[in-house]
Order: sequence, then C-alpha cells, then structure tokens
Amino acid sequence: NSNNVGISTNSSEKSECCKASGEDLGSGHSPPTSKTSRIPPLIIDPGLAFGFGGHPTTLACLEFLIRVYHPHLISPAPIPKTVLDLGCGTGVLALAAARLGAASVLGVDHSHLAVDAAKRNAIANSLDARVTVVRGLAQDCASRPAELVMANIPMFVLKDLIDLRCFKNRKFVIVSGLLPDEGDQFIELLGKGRSLEIIDRSRSDRWMSYLINGDSI
Repeated sequence: NSNNVGISTNSSEKSECCKASGEDLGSGHSPPTSKTSRIPPLIIDPGLAFGFGGHPTTLACLEFLIRVYHPHLISPAPIPKTVLDLGCGTGVLALAAARLGAASVLGVDHSHLAVDAAKRNAIANSLDARVTVVRGLAQDCASRPAELVMANIPMFVLKDLIDLRCFKNRKFVIVSGLLPDEGDQFIELLGKGRSLEIIDRSRSDRWMSYLINGDSI
C-alpha cells in the first residue's frame, strides 16, 4: 500500500551539534500525488520515535522541497547543495532533501529516540554519507552554514531562531509547525518591517507552512 510521500516503513546536546561538521502504512493512506511522487522512495522506520512522513506539516514541507529541487517550478537558480534540518525527527525531510539532490544535510533533534531512528534510516536508504544526524537543540545549531534551512518546530523555538539570525544568508527557508494565528506573527517577526518574498504558503488541517526566498530576509 502506498501513501502520498513515497516512503516505505518497517515495523551534551550542544557539543555534539556544534562538532558535527513505496510506504507500507496500511490501507488508510492515499496513493502518491503528482507532486510528492517525484520524491524517489524512502525507507522510514520510526522505531520508538514519532514521525513516519504522514503528518500534515511534513507533507507540506515535502511539497515545498519538490519545488525547491525542481527549479523550473520556482526559478532557474541552482538547487541547494547544503541543507540544515532543525527538528529533523526520524529524518524524513533530511533524507528527502538528499534523495532530491542535496550533497550535504545536517539533521538536528533533541530526542535521542528520533536521532537514533534517523541515523538508522539514513543507513537503510544508503544516504548516510550525505546525511549527518546529531542530538542537540535547534538553537545551538542556528549558525550552521546551509543554503536551505528547514524548521518544522513549535513557534517558541522559531522565535529563538529569528533572534539568532538563523534564517539570514540562506537561499531558501521552509518553515512549518505553526498554528494559524502564529503564521502572521512569525512572518512579521521574521521580516522586521521588510516585505518578505513568500514563494508559497499552505494551510493543512490546523497547521501553517511557508516556503520563503532567503534573499528577502
């Protein structure tokens, strides 16, 4: 059985972060969509952690990744080769970015269960040479260089990342995990009075997600 993300499933924090230089989900899931089916299949085993690729915020980020890594859908600009995935969970987005063409991906999560699962998933997909996963806080890795930053995390963490200038000097920014009343607040805080170029935004269930041109931040 397939769902719409093309994923197959099997049944000190700061120091580590800073040192790091078809899905079979049951018949309740729908077939691949034309957009997300462009992601080559991934094997995802969440283990004891949350995150198999079916959450609305993850699906929104996957669709934005498709747009970023198919440049004709946005612009002829080169695709991002380096990616920072803050709050990576079991590695779905980090692995998808690598599968789509990223040369180096760093995933960060505070949960040791999620990090262990993400590392196993990177090996299972033969992407461990390009995807590094570390345990740590998103705030501690905010300054890591990357052309694309993904942050599917709560608003209070996103506020810290704005203060830490995490989203500056990026080509693209993908953000999700925001409630509807938090979306406008996040954009206002991020823009600091400037007009941001929001390439796309989506509302799915009760979650807001954004794809932003990093040059406008």
